[in-house]
Amino acid sequence: MKRIPQNPRYQHIKSRLDTGNSMTKYTEKLEEIKKNYRYKKDELFKRLKVTTFAQLIIQVASLSD
Repeated sequence: MKRIPQNPRYQHIKSRLDTGNSMTKYTEKLEEIKKNYRYKKDELFKRLKVTTFAQLIIQVASLSD
């Protein structure tokens, strides 16, 4: 069976047919999770770096003294 040559002009276009779970969808989902592993859906609060948290603690401690 001869394969149809791919046109580079249409390489960025994906099919719209959803055939359920597949390895490519799974790897795309994993890549998405790896990019945003620090953030979860529906988080109410913004996350702090440890250094920012330490500065806040120092400020509160200096105010309470």
